[in-house]
Formats: sequence, structure tokens, C-alpha cells
Amino acid sequence: MEKGLLTTTEAAGYLSCGRSTLFELLRAGELRVVKLGRATRISRRELDGWIAARSAPLGAGAADGHGAGVREPSE
Repeated sequence: MEKGLLTTTEAAGYLSCGRSTLFELLRAGELRVVKLGRATRISRRELDGWIAARSAPLGAGAADGHGAGVREPSE
């Protein structure tokens, strides 16, 4: 049985990112957390929804250079 609430370390692993990136997402309000006393947990369902909302078919936006994860160069 999979855990429904993950620690920040587990959530970062689930997203295949570092804890710093996860905390940036939390500070930006991109992910909601569950507070258990002083402990911070993130729902697996919250993570799955965040992933689904940002998922696109392979090659979507590739023609105009605006595919998922592609950033415009800053000046």
C-alpha cells in the first residue's frame, strides 16, 4: 500500500527533482501542503494533479519553440 502523504524528500523524489526545486514550487504556491504539527507533508494526489496539469503530448509546441519546459532566453 502506497503512502498518501509524502515528506518533502519523498515528494522531491516522486517528482524527480531536488528538494530546492520542490521548495521553490511550494513558495510559488504551485503545490499545496498538509501541516501535521511542525511536519510538512504533500499529498500524492496533489503531486499527481500537478503533473497531469503540466503534461502535454510529445512534440506539443515544438514547431514554435514553446514546448513544455522550454524557456525563452532572458535579456
